[in-house]
Amino acid sequence: LLMSHGNFFWYDLVSQDPAASRAFLTRLFGWVSSEATMPDGTPYTSFSSGGHLICGLMPLTPDNNYDQGRAYWVTYLHVDRLFSTVTRAERHGGQIISEVKPVPDLGSYQVLRDPDGGLIALVEARASVLSPGFQWNSIIWNELMCRNSARCADFYRAVTGWVHAPGEADLNYDFFTQ
Repeated sequence: LLMSHGNFFWYDLVSQDPAASRAFLTRLFGWVSSEATMPDGTPYTSFSSGGHLICGLMPLTPDNNYDQGRAYWVTYLHVDRLFSTVTRAERHGGQIISEVKPVPDLGSYQVLRDPDGGLIALVEARASVLSPGFQWNSIIWNELMCRNSARCADFYRAVTGWVHAPGEADLNYDFFTQ
């Protein structure tokens, strides 16, 4: 699966108690965990199922405390050019909340908030990581609940190129396609 601009790329759970979160996720979903250490010494857990990567887990630290000391999930979106996409995100109401951070053997990312406060990370990955045999996870749905759907729709359209496809009127859902 070759990633293109605007595709969902990865998910991390940032937790105050990574050991308890790891135990919970492996028991609940039967995921297999693999422990590693990031270059700065921070422990990192990857989860997989059926040989396919699912998501990651890291401890809450002062460097990634983006949600006032609470645990949170962060969604990473693949972008073709990180700098220009972040610039476009800012022009459309996004707020940068981290510096550009390298990920060894992958590329780099930057965390920001959308106009309604939703947390996202934009990732520019090197093509070598995204080889034709590359397969990701089993996440099948991503949903953003926000107060100002029109503003968020404009933001994500500008940043990712997603096309708005309204859902059923009685459900009051808005869908986006690539």
